[in-house]
Amino acid sequence: MQLFKRYHFNDCIRQQVFKHTMSQNKNNIYGILLLLEDWSIIFLSIFCSKYVYNNKFDSYFILTIIIYLITVCIIGARQRGLADCLHAAAHNCFASNKYLNFFLGTFSSGYLIFQSFYGYQISHVRNHHPFLGTNRDPDYISLKENGIYGEQRTNSNIKKYLINLFTPKSSWNYLLYLIKYRIFTKVHTYTIVDDNMYETFIRMIYLTGLLTFFFYTHNITNLLMFWFIPYLTSHMWIGSFIELLEHYPMIETAPRIDIYMSRNTISGKLWDFFFGVHNENYHLVHHLFPKVPQWELHSVHLILMQDPVYANLHQNPIE
Repeated sequence: MQLFKRYHFNDCIRQQVFKHTMSQNKNNIYGILLLLEDWSIIFLSIFCSKYVYNNKFDSYFILTIIIYLITVCIIGARQRGLADCLHAAAHNCFASNKYLNFFLGTFSSGYLIFQSFYGYQISHVRNHHPFLGTNRDPDYISLKENGIYGEQRTNSNIKKYLINLFTPKSSWNYLLYLIKYRIFTKVHTYTIVDDNMYETFIRMIYLTGLLTFFFYTHNITNLLMFWFIPYLTSHMWIGSFIELLEHYPMIETAPRIDIYMSRNTISGKLWDFFFGVHNENYHLVHHLFPKVPQWELHSVHLILMQDPVYANLHQNPIE
C-alpha cells in the first residue's frame, strides 16, 4: 500500500497552529498536572471502593460489587490516560525539559503500565505515524491479523471482532500487541529492532522494587484488585476500542491523504471521561500536527475548523 500525502492548510492556519506547538509554547507544568489528575482519580476511586467494603455494608453487598466494578472501569480509563502521557512524552511533547519529559513519561506513567519509552517511540513515532496504513504500521498489522483489514476484512470478521471487543479474547489480543510493540520491541516488518536493553533493565529494577514494597507492606491483594485486574480488563477493552475508532476503516477505504485517514471522536463528558482522557479523542488533530501537546489539541481543533475540508469532515465523516 502506498504512503499517504500530506494535506496542506493555508499559511494563516498553519501560523496559528504553530503558536500552540511545544517549541513555541514551552511548558513544564501541564504534564505534571495531568499526572496529578490521573493519580488523584485513581486513588479516590480506590478509597471509595475500600470505604464501602470496609464498612461492611452487608445488606448492600450488591452495592459493594457495583462500586468495585465502577472502580475497575475508572482505573482502566486512567491507566489509558497514563499510556497517553507516555505517548506524549514519546513525541517529546509532555514537558519542554527533555529529562523531565522522559521522567514523567516513564517512572510516573509508562513504566507503571509496563510499557517502554523506547518501544513506544519505535512502534508509534517512527512507524505508525510516517507509515500509517502500511505493513510498517504496527497498529494496522495488529488489526489486519484480527481480520479487520486486508483480504480478511469481511462483514463477518468485523462483526466477530465487535462482539468480542469486551471479552477476555480481546484483552488477550491487545496484551499480545502491547508485549510485541510497546513492552518489548524486538522485530518489526522490514526492520529488525533491538529493544533498548538498558531501559528494559532500569524498568525491570524499578517494577521489581515496587513489587517488593507491596509484598513487604502486605498490599499484594490491593495491587491485584486495584491495578492488575483493571489493567487486564477495562484498560485492555478501552485500548482495543480506541485503536479501532481512531482509523477504521479510513486507512484502507479513504483517499491516501492524512486528513482523511484518522478521525476525532468528539462526544459528551461521560464518553470523554472513559475514551477521551487528556484529549485523546482529537486523534485526527494529533496526526496532522503531532508536535501539539495534549492540552492544546482542542484549541488547535477550533483553529482547523476554519478550513472547509476539515470542517466538512465533522459534518460528513469519511466512512
